[in-house]
Amino acid sequence: MTIGRMKIEALKLMFLNARDIHEDELTSLGADQNYSDYLASMPGCIHRALQDMVLRKILPKKVYVIDPYVDGEWVDGGFAFDTSRIADLHDVARIVKHGSRGYVEGVGYDREGTRILIFGYDTAYEYRVIYDVALLAVDQATPNDMQPDIPEPLAVVIPYFIKAELFTSDTPSNAAEAERARGLYETALARYANDPPSSRRVRIKTVFGRW
Repeated sequence: MTIGRMKIEALKLMFLNARDIHEDELTSLGADQNYSDYLASMPGCIHRALQDMVLRKILPKKVYVIDPYVDGEWVDGGFAFDTSRIADLHDVARIVKHGSRGYVEGVGYDREGTRILIFGYDTAYEYRVIYDVALLAVDQATPNDMQPDIPEPLAVVIPYFIKAELFTSDTPSNAAEAERARGLYETALARYANDPPSSRRVRIKTVFGRW
C-alpha cells in the first residue's frame, strides 16, 4: 500500500466514505480547508506508525550473510563485524552459522559500538546475521507513490492509527471513534505478531556465497 493510499483510506474512515478517492485527488483535497490540516498531519502519523512497528520488532526479519573479507576486520580471537554494512539495520536478533559440518542456531557475540565481536570465527562456516529492520522516514516531502517495505496486513491498518491520532476528542462520538480505531490497530498488530505469515518471517537481504 502506498503512502497516498494510506492517506485516502484514513480520509474514508474519517469523512469521505461515500465513494472511492484516487491518489491524484489528494492535491485538490489538500487545498480544501475541510481536509487540509488532516492531510498535512498524516505524514507524521504514518511515520509514527511505521516506527511503532519497528520498535515492536514485528516486521519480517532479514538476513545478511557476512563476508569476512569486506565486512569487518580480524581481531585477537575472532572477527569484528561492522554492522554499518547493513543499511536498514534496526537491531541484531541473532547470529547463526551454516556449513558442511552442520548448522548452529545460536552464535555467541559481544557488542562494541557499531561492531559485533564474534569470537572463534571459523571460515569453514557461513555466518548469517538475522536482524530487525529499520524503515525510511516519512515526512511532508515523501511522495504519495512511495510504498513502505512492510507486509500488506500491517500496511492496511495504518489508516486506523492515523484516525486514532487525528480524530479530535471534542465530542464524545469522535473520542469513541478514535478509541475504536486505536483498538483495531492494536488488535491487528497483536494478531500479526503472534502468527505472522510463515513466508514473511525471514527474508534474505544480501548473500556472499563462498561454497
